[in-house]
Amino acid sequence: MAWREAANPAKAMFAVATICLVVFAFVDTGDDATIRSSVPSSVDLHEIAQIRFDRSPLGLDTLVDVAWSPNGRRLALAFDGGRKVVVLDTSTWRPVSHFERQEPDAMSRLAFLTDSELVVAPFRNISNSSMAFAVYEIETGRSIKEIARDPEWKFAPAAKIAITSSGKYIALLVAQGIWMPVLYDSVTGAFMGQIGPSIDAGSRALTVGPRDRVAIDVTHYVDRAKAVVQTEIQIIDTATNKTDRIISGRIPVVDSLAWSADGRWIASGGSYLGGDGKGGRVRDPDCIHIWDATTGELVTSFAGKYDPIERIAWHPSKPIIATASAKGGDEERGSAVHLWSVDRKEMLFEYKTPGVGEIDALSFDPHTGHLVWGSNGSLHVFEVEGLP
Repeated sequence: MAWREAANPAKAMFAVATICLVVFAFVDTGDDATIRSSVPSSVDLHEIAQIRFDRSPLGLDTLVDVAWSPNGRRLALAFDGGRKVVVLDTSTWRPVSHFERQEPDAMSRLAFLTDSELVVAPFRNISNSSMAFAVYEIETGRSIKEIARDPEWKFAPAAKIAITSSGKYIALLVAQGIWMPVLYDSVTGAFMGQIGPSIDAGSRALTVGPRDRVAIDVTHYVDRAKAVVQTEIQIIDTATNKTDRIISGRIPVVDSLAWSADGRWIASGGSYLGGDGKGGRVRDPDCIHIWDATTGELVTSFAGKYDPIERIAWHPSKPIIATASAKGGDEERGSAVHLWSVDRKEMLFEYKTPGVGEIDALSFDPHTGHLVWGSNGSLHVFEVEGLP
């Protein structure tokens, strides 16, 4: 299966020239925009930029995904139900280009192929589209290439998308009855099939590491009738489709995975250990685990009623992770952001959104360490002060 050239690039260029000016509003937050931790902490978040989305006619102002270019100079945002993507210059936090597709959720998952090319993939099954994913030119918003779904694999939605360390492969977590990780050749666009073992088990998260390794969670149903599960994390060599290592033990059902920039650690964010055999769920008090990526050993874990850990991100140069999760109590709606020190094995910072506000995306700038998140129709950019 080969790449095909995208149709009508002039239409995409028109979107860059006209729409980009009306979908965003840049807000200079000033010198006093600082968020203090709700728990005792020396860490503060100083907001240096805020970019607001204009609410669409459908009311879809939620940020659905973000992606950083390898050089850190561009940040791509997917919003408005995945219809629109805006690329920001991270030195000014102002738009560079903008493009959109008419189908809902057509661009809900993002990953940079190179500093100048962005891969976009749909999240939901789109009946009138045969696209598996497409590639756009960053500076112009021009659609360069588009690849169709493999005829033998009738999936379309992608829950996760990532580019392996060499840039040779595009890894996606897609739905084919169950969620499963698959691989594409980034040069030819050829579909290479499922990665990891072909078993009747599902995956919910995916992250890439050094030497073209991909880490995935694999959840086996020990007793499907009672929803009793067993979860492990597998590290796959994508070049050979062989399993390098299996991380096992007391692992809650994984909702998020992140590989540290130095390749040393894998962080997993969980929710529950499985069913209790009576229709309920067994909650794991340690919802965050840090694993040694080489040995598979547990480095540390963090306790708290924060599950599910919906998003997890590593600081680019410090043993610090950020998580987006529940606020911490079953009766509380909305999201919370936490910063954790792996070395100190402690929580460093906590922020709870006002009311029922949700954290839509969470990420660190891979070069500066700025923390960004989406909430209530805005992207917030923070300088993290006081980290150990």
